[in-house]
Amino acid sequence: MINGKWYPKGSAVQQGASLSIQNKTFCVSIEGQRPLSGDIASIKVSDRIGRTERKLTLPDGSVFATADNEAVDRLMIPQSRIKRAIHYLESHLIWVLCSGILIVFLSFAFIRWGLPVVSHQIAQILPQKTSEVIGQQSFAFIDKYFLAESRLSSQRKVAIRERFQTKLIPSQKTSKIHYTLHFREWLIDDVSIPNAFALP
Repeated sequence: MINGKWYPKGSAVQQGASLSIQNKTFCVSIEGQRPLSGDIASIKVSDRIGRTERKLTLPDGSVFATADNEAVDRLMIPQSRIKRAIHYLESHLIWVLCSGILIVFLSFAFIRWGLPVVSHQIAQILPQKTSEVIGQQSFAFIDKYFLAESRLSSQRKVAIRERFQTKLIPSQKTSKIHYTLHFREWLIDDVSIPNAFALP
């Protein structure tokens, strides 16, 4: 129920009144007058502007006015959710903008810094054997569908392996990881492109 004042059509004389809604029917109880009732959809609700008094124009032209904007929104505006959403955005525009900027920044920060950290932590938690199985299965899939046998000469492969063993392996912090070099060719439109990647 919403308490307020009732004004006859074209008159400034006010009388105490209350508005109640049941299902889709409204009823305005007026002091010393017969109640007015009808379809809620026939009421014209004025836009909400700050805390100013809200006016509801009834089908007979009379007006029910109330300062209880929250009650009007709660009982009347289910029929006009778009207006309520617009009012919310207008009333909280600065917070909406700040929230949007914050979401964009947090998303960027997670992708830029958070994701690498999380990935590193997961990699550290996983047992080495699990990482090796994942790496083997990933390599088998890539090798089957994307790669071909390398056309590098045996001498070139030997030179690369020697450089790998003398330059990379000694710099590793742990000796528990065993590396295996695989030479493959990656063709795109029959053109071999440079490629190098590591799998656990």
